[in-house]
Amino acid sequence: MLKPLFSLLLYALAGVASLVLAFLFRFELNRLPELYATMASQALPITFFCKGLAAYFWGLPRYDWRFAAFGDLKRLFGAALTGSLLFASVIYSVHPRFPRGPLLLDFLLTLTAFACIRFSGRLFIALRAALQSRALPQTRLPLLILGNGPVAEAALRFLAQSHNQAFRILGFVAEDSRAAGTLIHGVPVLGELTDLPDLLQTRSVSEVIIALEDTPKSKIRDLYVLATANGCKVRIVSGDVLTPKADPSENPIRKLNLADFLGRPPVTLDKTPVRETLQDQTVLITGAGGSIGSELSRQIATLPVAKLILLDLSENALFEIAEELQCREHAPDFDIELCDIRHEADLRRVLESHRPDIIFHAAACKHVSMMERHPFEAVKTNVLGTQILLDLARAVQVKRFLHVSTDKAVDAVGIMGASKAVGEQLVLAAGRDGAMICSCVRFGNVLGSNGSVIPLFEKQLRRGGPLRVTHAEATRYFMTLEEAVTLMLQAEALRENGRIFVLDMGEPVNIMAMAEQIRDLHQAETGTRPEVKIIGLRPGEKVHEVLLSEHQRLAATRIPKVNTLEGEILWEQTEREKRLDLLKQSVKNHDLDGLKDALFALPAAAERVCEP
Repeated sequence: MLKPLFSLLLYALAGVASLVLAFLFRFELNRLPELYATMASQALPITFFCKGLAAYFWGLPRYDWRFAAFGDLKRLFGAALTGSLLFASVIYSVHPRFPRGPLLLDFLLTLTAFACIRFSGRLFIALRAALQSRALPQTRLPLLILGNGPVAEAALRFLAQSHNQAFRILGFVAEDSRAAGTLIHGVPVLGELTDLPDLLQTRSVSEVIIALEDTPKSKIRDLYVLATANGCKVRIVSGDVLTPKADPSENPIRKLNLADFLGRPPVTLDKTPVRETLQDQTVLITGAGGSIGSELSRQIATLPVAKLILLDLSENALFEIAEELQCREHAPDFDIELCDIRHEADLRRVLESHRPDIIFHAAACKHVSMMERHPFEAVKTNVLGTQILLDLARAVQVKRFLHVSTDKAVDAVGIMGASKAVGEQLVLAAGRDGAMICSCVRFGNVLGSNGSVIPLFEKQLRRGGPLRVTHAEATRYFMTLEEAVTLMLQAEALRENGRIFVLDMGEPVNIMAMAEQIRDLHQAETGTRPEVKIIGLRPGEKVHEVLLSEHQRLAATRIPKVNTLEGEILWEQTEREKRLDLLKQSVKNHDLDGLKDALFALPAAAERVCEP
C-alpha cells in the first residue's frame, strides 16, 4: 500500500517541479517578476493536486518501475495531457490573467518528468547489470539467443533483470540476413540461422535459447538437434511472453518438452462471448480435480462468475485444485463438494443447495484398459451417473449442460468408448424439449493429462525404460490441455442445443514416432538411449482413433477450431429407456453379456439429427 502512495506523491511532485521549471525557462532563468512569482506560488498546490489526480486516473502509481515498456508512452502522454489541461482549467478560473507561455512548457516538462519516473527503474537495472557484467570474470558460460524480434528482446530483458552471473550473452542469431551486424540493447546480432553451425563451433556456446516467433515445430526440433549435437543445453521462451496476461516477474524461459514438437500454433480467440455467457452465473464442474476439470476450474476462475462449485469424488484431487484457487489474488467465490455423481441422494443435496445455472460435466471413468477390466464401473459412472446428473439438473432448472466426451465414443470397440457414446445420447436427448440447453464436446488425447501417453513414457524413462508402444502404426489425436479447455468454453458460449461439438485436433500423431522423439530428448540430456518396445494392442484399443463416423460430417462454427457434427443418429425415447433398463439390470445382476448387448447393439429405433 505504501509503495503506490509514494509513487503517487512522486508523480505529483514531478508535476510541481515541471511548472517551476516552465516559469524559469519562460523568463530565461532570471528572477521572476513579483506578480508572476505570486501567481506561480499560488499555482503550485493546484498543479500538485491536478497532476497527482491525473497520474492516479491513468494508473501510473500501480505499475512496477522495473518492467517499463514503450507501450507505456501512450499512458504517460495521456496522464501528462490530462494533468496539464486540468491544471489550466482550474488556474484560469482562479487567475484569468495567468500567463499562457509557461503552459506548453509545463506539459512538455510534465511528460518528460513522468517518463523519467516510469523508466528510472529499468534504467537503473540496465546500468547495474552493465557494471556487474564488467566486474564479472569472463569464464561465465557463453549463451546465444536465437531470434531478433520482440520475443528475443523480451528474453534479453529478463536475463538482464535476473542478475544471473553464471552466463554471458554472446549475441543474437537473426532469422534473416538483414539484421546481421545490428545491435539490440547493445548486444550484437552475430548472423542468421544458417550461420548457427559455425557459431556453435567457433564461439564455444554452452546454451542456446530459442526465441523465435511463429516457427514451425519441425524447425524447432531441427534447431534442438543441432544445438544438442554440439553439446549445448537448449531452452525456449514461452509463447505467451508478449501477452498482457504474462507476469514479467515469472521466468518465461524454460526447458523444451514434447509439446513444443507436437503442439500447434496457439489460436487467439476473443474471450468476450465466454465472459458474457458466464457472467454472474453459478457454475458447477463435475470431476473438478481431474485434468480437464481442474483446467476448467482455473480458466473459469478468471471470469466474472457469481460462484464456482467444484465437485469430485477424489479427496486429494479436490483439495489440490481448491488450494490452488484459494491462493489466487482474485479468485471467485467458490465451494467444494466431495460427492459421487452415482449417488443420487448426495448429488441431489448438492444441486438443491447450490442451484447451479451451468454444469460442465467432466467426471468420467476414462482409462480404456482399466474399464475393460471393470466394465460395470464404467457404466455406473459414464452412463448411469450421467443420467442421474441430467435428471437432477432438469429438476433444479439448470440452464445449460455441457458434457465432455471423447473420440473413443466414435465407432467404439471398448467399454469406455461405448459408455461415453451412450452418455452422448443421454445428453442430447435431455435437451430435446428446450428446457435445458444440452451439448457435448468431443476431442482426442490431451498432452500431459493424467494417464495419457506422455506422462506414461516419462515414468517409464525414470524406471530406466523401455518405452512401451502398443502398435507400430498406432495414431492418436493430441492437443494441449489449455487449448482444449479454451475451445470447450468457446463452444459452450455458442449456446446451441442438441449439438456435438468436435474440436479440430489437427493431424493424428504416430505413437511410435512420438516415442522416438522422447527417446531423442532423453538421450540429448542424459546420454542414454532407452529401448522402444512394441507390446501389442490392449483390450478396447484401436490402431487409429477417429473423430466422426463414415455417415457423419463436420460443419464449421464461427469459432476457429470448433466444428459441429452433422448426421448424428439419436435413439428414440423407447430405445433409450430400454437400454438404460438393461444396463441397470446388468449392473445389478453383474451380467456382462447383457451389459455388452446394451452398449454395443445397433439401435432398433433411431433418427438422424443435426442435419444441414
